[in-house]
Amino acid sequence: MRKEMISKTIEIEQKQVKTFYSRHGRTKKTHFGLCGLAINEDGKITESKMFDFLRLDPEEYGHILLTAEEARKVHYGLQGVKWGGAAARVPLYCGGEKICPFAQECPFVEISKVPVGRKCPIEVELMTFWTSRYMQEFEVDPENHSEVGMITELVELDIYDLRASMILARPECADMTKEVVVGVDGEGNPIINKEVHKAWELKERVKKRKQKILESLVGTRKEKYKRDVALKRRSEIDPSTQAIELKRKLEKVRMVAAGS
Repeated sequence: MRKEMISKTIEIEQKQVKTFYSRHGRTKKTHFGLCGLAINEDGKITESKMFDFLRLDPEEYGHILLTAEEARKVHYGLQGVKWGGAAARVPLYCGGEKICPFAQECPFVEISKVPVGRKCPIEVELMTFWTSRYMQEFEVDPENHSEVGMITELVELDIYDLRASMILARPECADMTKEVVVGVDGEGNPIINKEVHKAWELKERVKKRKQKILESLVGTRKEKYKRDVALKRRSEIDPSTQAIELKRKLEKVRMVAAGS
């Protein structure tokens, strides 16, 4: 079973590499530089647009040469950070059933196909979905870096809120408290108190931070609406201008009538 899974993974990786080649030139390139150069399988040096989005000094980084597979990983990794910012680092890296604190809720653990060493596919998908929903809800321009940053922070907070909720969903956390050792008695026995669970405190902090971001987004739109209304009113003809225009039309009618 394990051999089949490894074989399937290798096959998928090979398909991804082939797709990557087709996107970046007809001739298969075996190595890529970070500053616009590549080496074809026949040994010829050619140009490559793979890392055009980078603005690196060739004297500092021109000597770095990557294999096609390395280039693919670096390319997608840098693009993710570029467009996702700090939020691109939010999803957990899968540690497997024995390490992940949320393994009991993971469908991949249930079917024994755990993506160990890779970003949690569930959190990655949720972040993509929630980002899209927020962008649509607040009609955020993708070119507006400040507002995109607020949206990504909202999504990041949603992920933290989800993790806290999964912790509180455990049977031992049903009363939202956690036993904490606060000291030791004269006989050496631990003194235990119950305190509000840290996960609940985290949810409260997340809620407050989200509220501030949402107020900022809504406030920005209120100000924009006010400006648009003001501009519209200014563009409309005021009563005095309407009277002058009416008088001009009447004079024109009289002139036409006199001429006839």
